[in-house]
Amino acid sequence: SIFRKQQVSGTKISTTVSATVKGTDGADLTAYTVANSNPGIASVSAKQSGAKITLTIKATGKAAGKTNITIATADGSGKKLTCTATVNNPASGIVIAPSAGRSQYVARGKSLQLKAVVGSENGTVSNKGVTWELYNSKGNKIDANLSKTTGMKITTSGKVTATSKATTGAYTVKATAKDGSGVTKTYAISVAAPATYIRLIDGRGPMSTAFRYLLDQDMISYAKLTTDAKQGSIAVSSSNPAVVSVSVPSSGVLQIAAYKKGNAVVTLTAMDGSGKQVKYYFVVK
Repeated sequence: SIFRKQQVSGTKISTTVSATVKGTDGADLTAYTVANSNPGIASVSAKQSGAKITLTIKATGKAAGKTNITIATADGSGKKLTCTATVNNPASGIVIAPSAGRSQYVARGKSLQLKAVVGSENGTVSNKGVTWELYNSKGNKIDANLSKTTGMKITTSGKVTATSKATTGAYTVKATAKDGSGVTKTYAISVAAPATYIRLIDGRGPMSTAFRYLLDQDMISYAKLTTDAKQGSIAVSSSNPAVVSVSVPSSGVLQIAAYKKGNAVVTLTAMDGSGKQVKYYFVVK
């Protein structure tokens, strides 16, 4: 198998195969022919050294597909050998992203599922799978031994897991295309202790998560957002933004605006993978 074009320096666009020719005394070992059933996708050339004939097969870059290369004697003996060369479209790139709306942060004791999409701008890729690897901040691949000392591991499906005592800091995930093209992509992740609290504080102190009443139309409040999350942001949302909207105008500040009568739940979620979440309930009168 070879590739139609060279996507990266490691993409193999040619290959060699060899045949050995033997015969009785007096046989003409140089009498042979080489046939190529599909010269539009690959070229073939032959070079003989003694009893060894080396065939070089190279993609033309025009198309993907298969071609049969046949080497046959030309002395009437009828001896021949055939090999099939497959020309594939190489992966053009890989995109890595966390699943389920997660960020690149992993809390101790938690996992992060990563997904990889293999690009195919060159045409249909023969294998859209990837091989996953995990590296520490020093560039060392985390194998079974290093996994024990760092508390970090990655599965064949791209799931990164940090134990409750995992070494905090930066790590790098690497995905390599399984099609053999040599195309790779890296993705930075970070590990820290999980968040244990998220709070809103206004002029009266910590806000209660129990029902709080706001005034219709004219109530706009600013609350200080505090958390012990070591990494990532705090996602904010309203169950009913037409009644109560939320936004983060600046770091550590939450703006709550009431628009009309009704109920709404404001949810704050730590994006470090800890799963820490708090809900505030509002009633607009």
